Amino acid sequence: MADETAFLSIAEAALRLRSGELSPVELVEASLAQIDAHDARLNAWLYLDRAGALAAAEAAAHELRAGRNSNPLLGVPVGIKDLFDVAGMPTTWNSRLPREPRAAADAAVSASLRANGAILLGKLAAWECGVGGVSFTLPWPPTRNPWALDRDPGGSSSGSAAAVAAGMCFGAVGSDTGGSIREPASWCGVVGLKPTLGLVSGEGGLAASLGFDHIGPMARTSEDCALMLDAMTAGGSAAATLSAGVQGLRIGVVDLSGEERLDLAPEVAGAVETAAEALARAGARLAPVSLPRLEIFNAVVAVAAAAEGYTLHRRSLAESSHLYDPLTRRRLRVGARIQAPDYIDALVARQRLTRSLAGIFADHDLLLMPTTRTSAPILGGFDSHSGHPSLCRPWNVTGHPALSLPCGLSHAGLPLAVQIIARPGNDALALGAGHALEMQLGPRTRAHDPTLFAPAALAIVAIVDEEAAIDELARLTEFSAALLRGAAAIQ
Repeated sequence: MADETAFLSIAEAALRLRSGELSPVELVEASLAQIDAHDARLNAWLYLDRAGALAAAEAAAHELRAGRNSNPLLGVPVGIKDLFDVAGMPTTWNSRLPREPRAAADAAVSASLRANGAILLGKLAAWECGVGGVSFTLPWPPTRNPWALDRDPGGSSSGSAAAVAAGMCFGAVGSDTGGSIREPASWCGVVGLKPTLGLVSGEGGLAASLGFDHIGPMARTSEDCALMLDAMTAGGSAAATLSAGVQGLRIGVVDLSGEERLDLAPEVAGAVETAAEALARAGARLAPVSLPRLEIFNAVVAVAAAAEGYTLHRRSLAESSHLYDPLTRRRLRVGARIQAPDYIDALVARQRLTRSLAGIFADHDLLLMPTTRTSAPILGGFDSHSGHPSLCRPWNVTGHPALSLPCGLSHAGLPLAVQIIARPGNDALALGAGHALEMQLGPRTRAHDPTLFAPAALAIVAIVDEEAAIDELARLTEFSAALLRGAAAIQ
């Protein structure tokens, strides 16, 4: 029973709470039981506030008995990515960099969730400062994928995705600079929304860039993400429109056949076909559509976000560079080599790409495409900064809302996912299409307990020549800058 309770959707849990079938205390205890049983292997949590969560659950139970609060998140346990402050809890950024022992106040997103009745269980693991990667050298071991412990959960919102997938919380906060909500959602088999740029406040959180960060929800269903988004934004109403369906909507299926170096796995392409067929059955009108080349979007993020990330960390790099994980330090230091004209070229390209997408959306209500090129790779075997074409970064460049949701399993039994993109400000439409797709595809996928006991691969820490690695990463960044100088490549 505890296991079943831990894997309820937020919407299902809310119904049972209001009927009296369940109490908030039982929800918290179910989440804690999953954490106790599995987090020693998953490493999803950096801090857990057991006493505070149980006290908040008792208070929520009192509210429910009194009938004074109808908010669907009342009494529901959620986790917060450890880039965002929660009053009274430590914020580590998953880094050795010095921090205050406890946060004095909630970040804006933590405060909004708390004000809407959510129970903040604790802080979830992330890549260091949101810009690092899988690391075996930090004091905290890397998060593992609940579907197979030798697989990458994705990043940087790795703990958020793994915790939701493993039934350790009902929803979680993530942040996304170049795919950091959607990639882990894809690889861990949960739903993740990168909202419209600026829709959810990042105040009280550590930024990874100055202009590409998005804060959003991660949960088990599109409906749950809608409920969380409404709680994260003042006066949100995404959940109220979910039942509208996709009848008559014009959905462009992104044609990726001309993309060089994408190397899309056939089973991922098959998942997109499955989703397209399901949306057509639900009444949508589908047609192929082409985007500007993915490598141009990639180049904008590679140049501009790297320069911005270095700017945000330059004082700490000057004073305490030895405290960073070597991978994080390398990625940040590359930003120091970016010249002002190249940064400006990236911003100009961003404007042109955004205008190009506005033209595409004049003829389409939504777009459909894969979230990631493959299912989850081996832990530590994938480099998000390797220069490969990203399927997520275009929407960080343009600010469009992008929803990743599960769409079947690979031959190896790992989650596959698709991405639904809407016009800026139309987050509810993307969530509604996700809900309609889920209704067509049937029960959501979930990580079953047996996989949590799969043997984990041994961590091998490679010896890296840091200067040579920086030179190589700088060459990739210079390649991106050269692409942006050829402005004629962007139509």
